[in-house]
Amino acid sequence: MKFWKVYNKIWDGVVIALVLAVFIAVSLQVTMRYVFNAPLAWTEEISRYAFIWLAWLGSAVGMRQRKLICIDLIDRVKNPVFQKCVDIFQKAVSTVVLIIFTYFGITLVIQNIGYTAIVSRVNMGLIDMCIPVGSVGMLVYLLIAPREDVE
Repeated sequence: MKFWKVYNKIWDGVVIALVLAVFIAVSLQVTMRYVFNAPLAWTEEISRYAFIWLAWLGSAVGMRQRKLICIDLIDRVKNPVFQKCVDIFQKAVSTVVLIIFTYFGITLVIQNIGYTAIVSRVNMGLIDMCIPVGSVGMLVYLLIAPREDVE
């Protein structure tokens, strides 16, 4: 269990760092633009890329906490056999979708590894890496990690 606590802390720390990065970049841009009348070109790009990473990694945290979008009408059915079938179907569909995201995310990274962002000069392969990283994170939390509400 100690491994999963450390693993969860790492994911949480990265997500918090990304939230702070977006906040700082946007605040800096607003301050520079409206207070000093000297807008910065790179803050918009950096905040966009940090937000994209935040969405993918935050989805993994949401998967861990079982807080992603679901149809709760089905969850209200009290029949345990039906509920088990729905859970298995949901995990199977989610697994297939996340494997597809991982595969095509890796393909996208390979295609874009040689390109850089226009203003910030960040390698686009690193930006696109959020898709397979987030997808694998969601797969780990979906299939391998112990449920957080059980711990």
